[in-house]
Amino acid sequence: MKTINLIGNLGTDATINDNGNYSVLNFALAVNERTKNKDGTYKDKAVWFQASIWRSKEILTKLVPFFKKGAQIFLTGDLKAEIYKETVKLTVLVEQFKILSKPNQNEC
Repeated sequence: MKTINLIGNLGTDATINDNGNYSVLNFALAVNERTKNKDGTYKDKAVWFQASIWRSKEILTKLVPFFKKGAQIFLTGDLKAEIYKETVKLTVLVEQFKILSKPNQNEC
């Protein structure tokens, strides 16, 4: 497995999916990538990851209020890349995380 550490902002509110035995918190995470142009200026580009946290439904329900669009989090997990018709989907199965900032309530 490939372990990855990311700091980024949630692009969507997190949702819980429950199949009876397992519960998962799913969300999209945008990570900024800064590149230098030929003229010396910098350009920021968002790289998107889908992330999943597998825990008990009771724990995930307590996390939902903190996993809102705009919240900044740090996470560590296993990276999985899937290719669909020339498109790469990057998914992280989260092992550990830390909430770095809450979303701006005025934007919601």
